[in-house]
Amino acid sequence: MPEAMWLTACFAATHWARMAEYDPQEMEGSEATHGDHASIGADILEDYVLEQIVDRLEVENDIMARSIEAARAASGFDPNFLDELGTLESNPDIVSEAMALTRTNLAQASSEALRLTILYLIDHILVGAPSLPVDEQVTIRWRVSEPGQGLMASE
Repeated sequence: MPEAMWLTACFAATHWARMAEYDPQEMEGSEATHGDHASIGADILEDYVLEQIVDRLEVENDIMARSIEAARAASGFDPNFLDELGTLESNPDIVSEAMALTRTNLAQASSEALRLTILYLIDHILVGAPSLPVDEQVTIRWRVSEPGQGLMASE
């Protein structure tokens, strides 16, 4: 859960950074600088995870429905996770946007719809050593296992 929350925070931060011109005054109290290594890493991670999500959405037509069912059946959720999920699900526009996410509309997707999609599809993400290639560095634990994979802990 902490990894999923961290990833959603990264998505929100990179979305904000892309939408506004860089202005240090806007980041009052922040130690970050334009081109900060952590920002580059977050962008790479975000791009990789989003690519994996749309790949999976394209291959498995029912993955979103199965993931929602698996998320609802799972026990032991953090109350903050449930609050976040409830807040996002209370807006029908966000839910509709998340349910209709494709490679074609990914760039126009709101950060809230992306967050909801991540919460539905991904149980957690493990990030390995930075010396590894990104596809070996990032391990996505899906709520519903990929075809040909064993069951996930949340299933």
